[in-house]
Amino acid sequence: MKLPPELFLAAFAVSGVTLKTADFLGERENTRLALLSAVASSLVFGVLLSESVFSSSLILGLFIGVTVSRKVDRPNLVLGVILTFAFALVFEVETPTLWLVIVVTLFTFIDEWGHERFSRTEGAAAIFFRYRFTLKLVMSLLTLMSQIEVLHLMGFLSFDLSYDLTNLVLQKCVKG
Repeated sequence: MKLPPELFLAAFAVSGVTLKTADFLGERENTRLALLSAVASSLVFGVLLSESVFSSSLILGLFIGVTVSRKVDRPNLVLGVILTFAFALVFEVETPTLWLVIVVTLFTFIDEWGHERFSRTEGAAAIFFRYRFTLKLVMSLLTLMSQIEVLHLMGFLSFDLSYDLTNLVLQKCVKG
C-alpha cells in the first residue's frame, strides 16, 4: 500500500504522537485513554509496516529494539504491539530488509540503553543520549550513502520529532 509522500510523512508524524501519548498515559495509569492511544498507534504502525520495504524494516527494527530494551512495559503497549502486527497482516505487510532491521534494532537498543543510563547526567553523553541521537545519525549516514531515500529519512525524523514534541506538550500539560 504505497502512500503519497505527504501521507507517508503524516503517517510517521501521527505514529510518533500516538505512541508517545499511549506511553505517557500508560505511565499515569489512565487506562481507557492509554488503550485508545495504543490502538490508534497500532493502526498507523500497521499501515506503515505495509507501506514499503523501508517502512516495514524501520518499524520492525524499532519494535524489536524497544522490546529488547524492555520499554514495552505496560499492558496498553503490549496490546499495541499485538494489534500492530494484526493490522499489518490485514493491510498485507511488506517483507522487511534484514540488514536494515538489524541496523535499526541495534541502534534503537543503543539509544534506549544510553538514554536510561546517561540522560539524567551532565556532559556530552547526557545530551547525546537524552535526545537519542545514535539512530538519527545512523539514518542520516545511510541516506548520505544512498542506502535509504531522503523521503525515508524525513519520515523517520518526523516520527522522532513528533514523539519528542508530544512528550514536551504532555509534560507541560501535567505541570501547568
